[in-house]
Amino acid sequence: MNRIVKVGIIGLGARTETLLASFVAMDDVEVVAVCDLVEERIRKIVGILEGHGKTIPKTFTNYHEMLACDDVEAVFVPTSWNSHLSIAKDCMEAGKYVAIEVGGAASVEELWQLIHAYE
Repeated sequence: MNRIVKVGIIGLGARTETLLASFVAMDDVEVVAVCDLVEERIRKIVGILEGHGKTIPKTFTNYHEMLACDDVEAVFVPTSWNSHLSIAKDCMEAGKYVAIEVGGAASVEELWQLIHAYE
């Protein structure tokens, strides 16, 4: 039996809508929390998950509150490229695994910040 990975998503824009198809197709991934500054985006993503028969995730407008949830094991961060670094660092410092799909840093120094946060 596979273990289910409980995922949170920070940033619920158009890219998240596209990527959500992958999440709903995986039996071993459950989206347990979603976060965005815009309530309308939250409602839309929750509606998509509900429409696919998935569990309704916890919702947040402050990602720090989401990171405090013990049931969130990993966090996917499809936010704008210039916010990946600080959010990814905060996630790692909260003990969460992090996934970002585009460059998370704009300089070597910023990459070192991610490495140090991971360590």
